[in-house]
Order: sequence, then structure tokens, then C-alpha cells
Amino acid sequence: MKIREYENTDLPEILSIYLKCKPEEFHSEKQNVKVVPLEKDPNNFSLFISAEKYILEQEYIVGFITILGESIGWLYVDPNHRNQGVGSSLLEHVINTHNPPFALKVTMSNNKAINLYKKYGFIEGDISNVSVQGTNIEVLEMRMDCG
Repeated sequence: MKIREYENTDLPEILSIYLKCKPEEFHSEKQNVKVVPLEKDPNNFSLFISAEKYILEQEYIVGFITILGESIGWLYVDPNHRNQGVGSSLLEHVINTHNPPFALKVTMSNNKAINLYKKYGFIEGDISNVSVQGTNIEVLEMRMDCG
């Protein structure tokens, strides 16, 4: 496994992983959340373009993480490569190459992601509601502070 910086030629594979993972982010929600491809969502696509992006690849890209300032954005792993340390490796890379503090938001129903972040020292903060394509979703703010 190799972690490297994003290159523009990676975009098609990233868009594919995003489209596989985004619906799973909301799979436990009570309401049906409409998922829009990243490239057709101007706000999220702009955030993606602005962020630092790191790729984990084997023979091809199996996951990615984004960070903008101190905010970790997406940490997505291709469903066929889950439970193989891909998400942990990407998160460790950001923690080891950037200085805390870090902040992120995760859907309240995404227990697997919450537990991963807790394993690396993130603490739970406020719960708020955000609108995702017109559907209100509860999100948990998590932080990792310095030392």
C-alpha cells in the first residue's frame, strides 16, 4: 500500500469511490437521503478541489482522505477494501504529517466512523443538524487537540 498526494488524473477513480461510499454514510438514517455525484454538487465539489487530498493505492486507488485547514473532510474507502487498514492508514498519515488540532463532522448514525476517530484520540463535541440535499441529518462534531 502506498499513500501519495492526489493528482488530477485520479479524479475518475475518486468520483467512483465517492459514489459507492456516500450512500453508505446515510444508510442508517430514518429518512431517505438523496445522494448526488460529487461532480454535480457544486458546494461539495468546490470543497473537494480546495482541500489537500491523499490517496491510498495498491494496484489502483482504494481510498482517499481530504483535509482543509484543520478540518478533515472525507475519509472514504472502497467497499471492497474495508477492514484492511486503509482508513486507519490514511488517518494516521494526516495525523503524522499535519499538526493538530483537527476537527471533523460525522453523521450520528455512522458508528463505525465514530469509533475509528475515537481510536485515534478524537473526542465527541456538539451535535447539530445539517441539510443534505434538503434532508436534515444529525452530525457529531469531533476534535483532536494538540498534545
